[in-house]
Amino acid sequence: MDESDRMTFRNGKRFRVSVNFPEISASHSYQDAEASGGNMRVAVNRALQEIFTRRHVKGRRITYATIRITKLAGRPQAEQESDS
Repeated sequence: MDESDRMTFRNGKRFRVSVNFPEISASHSYQDAEASGGNMRVAVNRALQEIFTRRHVKGRRITYATIRITKLAGRPQAEQESDS
């Protein structure tokens, strides 16, 4: 984790974004990603960008998706271990 990621985690909010794409084959229809940002909009945008660059989702014409956003509490595990 580089310094900019640490600053984002320290100063921003963390979210997990889970997306279900019923139009994609069942083995790849559920995707999730974690991201952080200064607010929820920025974090969710980052997570969705990551999901849409994945091999099984990239280039697909998506007309429907179910999105679930979960706010994560605390700091990432790696940073907690480095503080002790």
